[in-house]
This record gives sequence, C-alpha cells and structure tokens, in this order.
Amino acid sequence: MKKLNFKKLVFCFSLLFLTFQVHASDVFLRIGKSEIYIPGFRTYFSDEYNIPEKNAELLRALKSTLSPAKINDFTSSNPGMTKLSCRGSYPIYAPAKTPYETFISAALQHELSKSDLYSAENGVPISIELTLVDFKSIGDAKWTIEATFTAPGKEAVTIKNETFFDVSFAASNACGQVSAAFVPAIQEFLFKVYSDQKFQELLK
Repeated sequence: MKKLNFKKLVFCFSLLFLTFQVHASDVFLRIGKSEIYIPGFRTYFSDEYNIPEKNAELLRALKSTLSPAKINDFTSSNPGMTKLSCRGSYPIYAPAKTPYETFISAALQHELSKSDLYSAENGVPISIELTLVDFKSIGDAKWTIEATFTAPGKEAVTIKNETFFDVSFAASNACGQVSAAFVPAIQEFLFKVYSDQKFQELLK
C-alpha cells in the first residue's frame, strides 16, 4: 500500500481552503507566503450618453448661423459591430450591446435636437459614415473615432478625434477604464465635429 505524500496533501488542501474570489470570477491563490492573483472573465458596458455642457454651449453659440440638420443615414465601415476586445479577452460594449454606429448616431441626434438644430422634416440631409472606432489600452491609451460627413452639393468632411486617458497595468482594471472613457470620447469627438468650419459649411 502506497504511503500518502503529506506535503502534496497539504498543498491540495491549501488550494481548496485558501482560494477566494476578489470579483465574481477572479481567483486569488495563497500558497504559503506566495500569493497569485488570476483575473477572471468580465464584460464591460459603457455608461449611457449624456450631453456635456461644453457641447451644449457651443451649439447654442452656433444656432444663429446654422440651419437644422437631418441625419439622412448613418452607416459604418464595420456595420452592426457591438463589441471590441480589450487586452485580447474582455469585451467592451455600448449600453445594451447597442451597435457602435447606432449609439454614436443617437448621441449626435440627441445633442442637435436639444439645441434645436435638428429637424426630421426640414433639416439639411446629412449622410455619415463611421470609418473608425477603436481604442488602445496599453501605453498611451486612447479612443479613436473617425467619420465622414456629406451633404448634397457640398464637399465631404472627414473628422478624426483621439481621446487619451490613463490606464492601469492590470488588464481587468485597464479594461474598465477603457469602457469608462468611451462616452467622454464621443463627447470630445462631437465637440470637434461642431467646431470644424467645413462641417459648419454643410449646414449653411
């Protein structure tokens, strides 16, 4: 009859009794004096969109010089995309897994409507193609959003914005920071759109 290896037995029990969760699917192992943290799978959703005062103030200032707009169509180079992967593992979604182009289009329409610069009946028809929405979560972390705007008889305008933000080294924390920075990135992008003189020309 084989003798039990006492050290192996103690090690197995240490895994059973000294393992606990930091988050819902995270695992923290304590083996003797050593500690090992293993982040589990997580899903991240951005915040709902809200209009920043900076954008509202700019649109109020432009109201007397611009005609109302109407979003004729809002397409994407990657239509229906609902998620981007962070650090190769964690999915980043807009609220309710809304496609990115739908979420950004709704933000644009919401801001214009609140400033009385949107009219579904009489607005200048604008077509928009979202050509890029992506992020970088290592090093100089940033969200990049780019879109092309066109109106009948006017020159197309392509506007690109990069929003930089701080991220942690740990993937689970960093991806949460990526998600939290998505709405501010859209806010900055739209502010840059309204500030662009070529975009303003589309509504004159």
